[in-house]
Amino acid sequence: MEEDFSELQFIEARRARGPMKNRLMRREGGACYLKVGNVTRLLSHSPLDAPEIRLPWPLSKMQPHGISYVEWTGEARTVEQRFKGSQVKVAIEYFLRDVDPLEEVQLQP
Repeated sequence: MEEDFSELQFIEARRARGPMKNRLMRREGGACYLKVGNVTRLLSHSPLDAPEIRLPWPLSKMQPHGISYVEWTGEARTVEQRFKGSQVKVAIEYFLRDVDPLEEVQLQP
């Protein structure tokens, strides 16, 4: 069964790693959103983060693209960090750090 990326999806943090990676690394991009206390976290990958011309596989795996992480405390942007596309697992672990496993992560199209 193919995953439906057109809809907003909520998933528990303990089960979110695979779906987050799938959402972030698709060609159209995607975003993950989470609120931890008064801190809002956003992890995203957009078509603007991807190369203009995509090489055929397996060469496409070596092309640079990025993932953006942003944190807000209240209205103030307090953290902004970029990860390479090859660091998607590191970015997801950073996003999910100190989160209750039952907390819901919002996956956005």
